[in-house]
Amino acid sequence: MPLKRECQVPSSDVTIQLGRPQSLDPRFTEGIQRFCQASPHIAACYIVDARRPSTGEVTMIIAVTLDDEAKQLDGIIGQFKGILSELPSQAERTMITATTPMLLSYAGEEFYRRV
Repeated sequence: MPLKRECQVPSSDVTIQLGRPQSLDPRFTEGIQRFCQASPHIAACYIVDARRPSTGEVTMIIAVTLDDEAKQLDGIIGQFKGILSELPSQAERTMITATTPMLLSYAGEEFYRRV
């Protein structure tokens, strides 16, 4: 039985600040770089820190631009989880998403871009 996907809209405004990640394990960045280069479906990959000013909580966001987001996102997320499982301290504060929703609020430089 397929999982039901739900999207919830927060009832209150939540402000976050996006920026370059401040502290990444080199093993993590090398793994992400290798994975992105090996995947023919990833056109670009952004890694940013999202900080909630009210609490100071920081979450890292990996956002990928895919050839076909609807068909490929779940598979790519599963593969990223494999990389993250090797670095549990990084994994517990990481979110993986498609680039489309993030581009509405962040115009930074991509971490990886297919040439």
